[in-house]
Amino acid sequence: MYDPRMGKLADVLIDYSIKLKKGEVVYIEAFDIPPEMVDVLLKKVFSVGGVPLVATRSERVLRTYLMGAN
Repeated sequence: MYDPRMGKLADVLIDYSIKLKKGEVVYIEAFDIPPEMVDVLLKKVFSVGGVPLVATRSERVLRTYLMGAN
């Protein structure tokens, strides 16, 4: 189960901040965001009929990768 505040935040972001409509595409770039929040956002986008595009990034993974590069 996720923190209920995540659902409230998703509602605000999708319904109020961007006013997503059915058929609209929304790009979600999740940079060091818990996967549970991304799941909640996706479910909200799907519930209004939106089309999500998702990219996830991790600072920890990126740093490890760059530290090993030569």
